[in-house]
Amino acid sequence: MNVGWNLVAGTATRYLLLVVNVCLGVFLMPFTVRHLGTTEYGLWMLVASMTAYFQLLDLGYGNGLVRHVAAADAQGDVALVNRLLSTFVIVYAGLGLLAGAGIAALAIWALPHFPRLEPSQIPEARFVLGVIGIRVAVGFPMTVFGAATTSRQRFALNNLVATAAVVPGTTTYWAVGHHLKNGHDETLIETRC
Repeated sequence: MNVGWNLVAGTATRYLLLVVNVCLGVFLMPFTVRHLGTTEYGLWMLVASMTAYFQLLDLGYGNGLVRHVAAADAQGDVALVNRLLSTFVIVYAGLGLLAGAGIAALAIWALPHFPRLEPSQIPEARFVLGVIGIRVAVGFPMTVFGAATTSRQRFALNNLVATAAVVPGTTTYWAVGHHLKNGHDETLIETRC
């Protein structure tokens, strides 16, 4: 593929991803607040924001990996590309384990001491933190795919994978919420309340 096509396709798919994310945010936030209530929504946002800082563990490795894989590709050194990617899967797996341990520590020791957090909310906060923590921990080694495709200027592929990952999760989220809203499963609603 030529550089011009990569640039156009990458830009177009990046805008597609941006539009999908904005639309999902515009439609899902009111939906979520309506179904969870403001207190529960606030709890989920508090817990989700706690995990955002673990992305700092990347330490710029992702950008360095893109640079070195692109240089090895330019030289045609497939063995070096494989060594780089294999090494960084291990490095990122270690960072994922470190992030997972940090999130577990937050769930065990920090959450019970949060101000204005009711004791009845702690189990739900721990559950949400655990789910998001697993996503963060697994997401670290998965960034090697993004670095490999970016280094080969496959921006459109990166953006399409990101878009494809967002849409099914959102559809499932909406379907379960719609199902609960219409009262098809009263036991789940009663159990949650």
